[in-house]
Amino acid sequence: MKAKERTAIERVKMPELDPLYRATTRTEEVNIGLTKEMALTEAKRCLDCPKPTCMEGCPVSINIPSFIKNIERGQFLAAAKVLKNPSALPAVCGRVCPQEKQCESKCVHLKMNEPAVAIGYLERFAADYERQSGNISVPKCDVVIVDEEGNVLPADDPHRFFEASWMHKYKGKYYFSYSTGDTHYLCYAVGDNPYGPFTYKGVILEPVVGWTTHHSICEYKGQWYLFHHDCVPSNDTTWLRSVKVAPLFYDECLKSRMNLMRRK
Repeated sequence: MKAKERTAIERVKMPELDPLYRATTRTEEVNIGLTKEMALTEAKRCLDCPKPTCMEGCPVSINIPSFIKNIERGQFLAAAKVLKNPSALPAVCGRVCPQEKQCESKCVHLKMNEPAVAIGYLERFAADYERQSGNISVPKCDVVIVDEEGNVLPADDPHRFFEASWMHKYKGKYYFSYSTGDTHYLCYAVGDNPYGPFTYKGVILEPVVGWTTHHSICEYKGQWYLFHHDCVPSNDTTWLRSVKVAPLFYDECLKSRMNLMRRK
């Protein structure tokens, strides 16, 4: 199809449950989802831009033109596989992500004063189709952590990955933090893709009282925080895991203030 023909196609409208029906039930989604025919038509609106600006608006860098073109060709399972390469939850993202502020806000159709391609609707369609077909693909997600030279950290390295992982994104990089198990560190590694590989960068938290140091990292009002287990508030009882919080700062290394105080 020529670009002019693609831009002439109207954006699809999401089918919804009848208002009178949904007023009496809470067990079904209001948005029903696209039919195959609707998805095929909407996919044809994609112009397959040489520089797909829609991808710039995607937090997990999904290859949006690739999965949409698979839908246009009727290769729905292939579309779902493309989605799952960087994203483990396309069915969820297709429903709850604010596409109008992310990928769809970068769509070239908007520059022509036309509605953006319904990327979120198509993402949901591909994910739902795969689930309903029973042919569900599972992305490879082995955790690979390497040193600065690209060598995988061996099992006997005290900073190797063991358990209790957490991931957050900061300035375009994915920070994979984890517990080292019996060496009792919280370490972190950084990568360009949420599936890795990740390059080891250092220790966030030195050993604390107790067997485990499971944790989480989040941002609140511009400040990042590290939440972690520690048994000191529980009178050093190992299985009573209390929670501590410390502000987290970014410099050349990712460190918490607690860690810096311990090093002084």
